[in-house]
Amino acid sequence: MSTLTEQAPMPLAETAAKVRVSRRTVVRWIREGVNHVVLRSFRVGGRRIIYLNDLNDFLDSITIEGFPDQPKPIRTPARRTISALHVMIYM
Repeated sequence: MSTLTEQAPMPLAETAAKVRVSRRTVVRWIREGVNHVVLRSFRVGGRRIIYLNDLNDFLDSITIEGFPDQPKPIRTPARRTISALHVMIYM
């Protein structure tokens, strides 16, 4: 059974803030999807809303675990260092 928090509607801006992406990215997920999986949304009074459980289902399905036939990327110490440097440069 779903809880009330899972059924609480969120506007696009709140959804984007929750997953730390831009509002534009959320709109792209709704229109185009990722790996043939689209984010389910509803129009209410001219505005788009997304339910938390739909967002969680979408995120679960687009992760590596959602596609078991794809190998996980190898994270070597050198790649971790390079990633850390990129983060420091762009901050």
